[in-house]
Amino acid sequence: MAASSEAFLSIAVREGFVPPDAATQFAQSDAGMLTSAGVMTAAQRDIVESLLHPNEIVPGYELLSHLGHGGMGVVYRARQLAFDRVIALKTVLLGAQASQAALSRFEQEARSLGRLVHPHLVTAYDFGRHHGRLYLAMEFVDGENAADWLARHVEVSEATAWGIIRQTAAGLAYAATAGVIHRDIKPANLLLTKPPAGFPLPKGLPLVKVADFGLALLAEDVDNRTRLTSDNATVGSPQYMAPEQLSGSRVDHRADIYALGATAYQFLTDRAPFEGLSVMQVFAQKLNADPPPASEFRDDLSPGSQVLLRDLMHRNPDQRLTDYDTVLQRIDAVLADLSGQTPVGMSAATAVIPKPEVTERLSRPIPPWPARRWWLPVVAILGVLMLVQTASYLEFYRKTSALPGPRAWQPTEWAVPCYNGRSLQGWRVVSGNWIPGQDDGEGGRTLTGANGAIGYPLLRPEGNSRRPLVGYQIIAVANVHTADAAELQFGLVTAKDLSATPRYVIRLLKDRVQLGPRSVDHGPLSKIVAERAIEADGDHELRLERHERDWFIVIDDVLLGSIPLSNDLLRPEFLLAAEGHGLVRFSDIILEELAPTSP
Repeated sequence: MAASSEAFLSIAVREGFVPPDAATQFAQSDAGMLTSAGVMTAAQRDIVESLLHPNEIVPGYELLSHLGHGGMGVVYRARQLAFDRVIALKTVLLGAQASQAALSRFEQEARSLGRLVHPHLVTAYDFGRHHGRLYLAMEFVDGENAADWLARHVEVSEATAWGIIRQTAAGLAYAATAGVIHRDIKPANLLLTKPPAGFPLPKGLPLVKVADFGLALLAEDVDNRTRLTSDNATVGSPQYMAPEQLSGSRVDHRADIYALGATAYQFLTDRAPFEGLSVMQVFAQKLNADPPPASEFRDDLSPGSQVLLRDLMHRNPDQRLTDYDTVLQRIDAVLADLSGQTPVGMSAATAVIPKPEVTERLSRPIPPWPARRWWLPVVAILGVLMLVQTASYLEFYRKTSALPGPRAWQPTEWAVPCYNGRSLQGWRVVSGNWIPGQDDGEGGRTLTGANGAIGYPLLRPEGNSRRPLVGYQIIAVANVHTADAAELQFGLVTAKDLSATPRYVIRLLKDRVQLGPRSVDHGPLSKIVAERAIEADGDHELRLERHERDWFIVIDDVLLGSIPLSNDLLRPEFLLAAEGHGLVRFSDIILEELAPTSP
């Protein structure tokens, strides 16, 4: 292996793009082979190649490591050589098909940030273009985003939550006076760090820095603006966006106030105000209903917090709190009423309750032998060795019991309906009989199948080619109907004999749903990782989410279980299957991309 290839693979492993266990397997592979095999994406390949030449990407800056990437570019930890300081360097690679919208959005972010200097906002240092890249140098915040912080805690005190929200509101208030609207306030865009000595915050309360003004809208351009997204698509995160952003109405600073309330709701209840199986479901809920009262999910919530959440999140912006002075005064009033609460960090009391190993799983079913002590997996593996015949299948089998990571990835702007109700376009019939467009008796058009499977690619069009999706969620409504079982099969290991390929299966039976591995294309599961009774017959919504470390399986909007990702080379495809000689029905099949939020 050439030295350059060795260096490429070393960086790819260091940055988490290639699993360490797979490094040996791909030791003789170049970057092109890793990408074509689906081990790495084209974006990850570009990041590694940039880190191989750290002083050549942007003049005056040395790349140190990769912090995150998404639809708005890549963020690196870098060194600004002139000042010998560590900064965050955001870059956007301009391809031949780069749209003017993307250029305008990035340039607008730079102009907006350059005008803002405030202790609760990330500071911009520099901006420019170089060799097909736009770049923006920003303050490096040594901390973590609030989404990750929340994932580590069971319950946050009201005083702590509002202390964080107040800092966010103060930063947004300052931005609004400069004519800047953020338009994507959410926990992932709030960076939490240790305040400098003497900074006026209660002991232990983190300092908040609002990040990613990539969707900033200059207020002076509101009336005559052109939307800075292709095809007039909505920009932002659906769970936190104001209803007027979804309907195409005029947007002003009150959209940020709504998102501030939605973020406070997440801090206080450990859930987003609206949750659905797809972006469109979230849109429909938000446009037609108010979120459930926060008291439904937390019975100790003070009346002041409940009323403030309501006033921040009115669907009608005219009935919402309309100015930041009032927002800050109302938060201060709630904090005054909560003055008896223990501030975060003061003691081991209830200001922030850390999530222990089991509680952090968010009530997910725990496999029977979690690796909490070194000897437990050893005992389990010895037991499994007596049940399986090959080491490769043992590894596949064992991984179903690893403890899951966070469900931290969010939907991007890309989603497709896999089934149009009329044809099998885009599908690959593996076996059995599949008939599109069957009437379900209620005016719906289902995909009906018997005794076989049908596959759909986990690929996203990109120019003249298609790239494997790294993160995604699959949503399908299934009905066992007259068959024995309806299945969604995923995590299929690449093999020549497709019928003997290890895979995971969501298996819907008449009165229960099961999750587990199987080494062949049909039959009972090799092991039941999770199982739950369901209402007999009828339609059931299946959702499979593929995040950074795990698959998560949700049935009828309730988490069934999770399975860790393996290092096996997987086929970029999922299967729907029908078992038995009767018919199964599938409908409302949607594939949506998930990705890490940009820092």
